[in-house]
Amino acid sequence: MKNRTKEVILAAYQRVISLLKSRGLQPKLQKLDNEASQVLQQYMVGEHIDYQLVPPGLHRRNAAERAIRTFKNHFIAGLCTTAANFPLTLWDQLLPQALMTLNLLRTSRINPRLLAWSQVHGTFDFNSTPLAPPGNRVLVHEKPSLRGMWSPHAVDGWYLGPATLHYRCYRVWILETTSERIADTVVWFPTKVSMPNSSSINAAIAAARDLTNALLHPSPASPPISASQHAALQQLSTIFNAITDPGPAKIPTTTVAKTPTVPPGFEPLPIHVPAALPRVPSPPSTTPSTSPASLPRVPN
Repeated sequence: MKNRTKEVILAAYQRVISLLKSRGLQPKLQKLDNEASQVLQQYMVGEHIDYQLVPPGLHRRNAAERAIRTFKNHFIAGLCTTAANFPLTLWDQLLPQALMTLNLLRTSRINPRLLAWSQVHGTFDFNSTPLAPPGNRVLVHEKPSLRGMWSPHAVDGWYLGPATLHYRCYRVWILETTSERIADTVVWFPTKVSMPNSSSINAAIAAARDLTNALLHPSPASPPISASQHAALQQLSTIFNAITDPGPAKIPTTTVAKTPTVPPGFEPLPIHVPAALPRVPSPPSTTPSTSPASLPRVPN
């Protein structure tokens, strides 16, 4: 909405209701602030939508207030990923992707098994609609039919979001023309998030596969090779095949005993135990060796 006049608010609300009804969703209850105009209330009556006005001064009764807070936090987080010299005058161009990514993170209230975006717009395909951090600097490839003979092959621009109606295309703000363009070939220059790259192991395996394919399928125009060279190439092909298909890894069965680590200063003191302790001699016995046959009886 460009402003908060009743005509602009009504037009925006009509677009929302039209979108929901086209997806088979019929709103039944609408909670509004006391600022709802009379024309908006009449439109909801005509669409058979019940509405309730929150008490004055208690905007937290309206669930839209909490939703607005969630969206503002999400949008601010997206602005923090933009480049340092991104023109903030283009902030409104980042709204479509912010709405898309927020609804891709939240579930639907009608069916919790679906995302909020899928409930209204269907399944989101990341392959046909790739996403990138908003506000990144990009270079857009200029088609040969659109550029001059000695002109650069790319122009500077800012990534605004995906082009949902095009296959694997992006919305880019071109600095030279100060206008938006749909581009399919761009080069990214992120400043806050690093682009994912393949590891050195994956690059080595890909090179080994290319070499193996070239050795197994030589071109017809290649010069003939000797028997020794052919044997060496076969050996290299075997090595490359072993690299690309190492087979199941074997888990060693040997176990290593774990020694507990003792922090410094708590080492046990050494205890010296002698080989044999001296015996203490027992005292001589004073009791007779034989007991009497019978004890004397005490007379009554």
